Amino acid sequence: AAPASQPRNAFLSQVLAGLICIPINYITVLPGWVRTSVSPSLLVTAMAKLGVTHPTAGGDALLYASTGEDVSQWQMWGFVLTNYAFAIVMATVINNLSR
Repeated sequence: AAPASQPRNAFLSQVLAGLICIPINYITVLPGWVRTSVSPSLLVTAMAKLGVTHPTAGGDALLYASTGEDVSQWQMWGFVLTNYAFAIVMATVINNLSR
């Protein structure tokens, strides 16, 4: 299978997305356009350096950086991680049904 679609890459890249991009959004001295460009850039750099590249994490980084202060990004991150964990468990079950 493709390396980017492995469960390890999918889950760890989402963990990195939350740990890198959500704190950047709390730096209020940066304009919004800087946060929305710096967050995905730092995330993609960290994912490439750690070898856990997953394309949708870049989109989630943009989501975390572009949401306003009225939305809890940590809660959103929890929902994203829960969805990824559920998808990985279901994929594992479905792939192993034939055995």
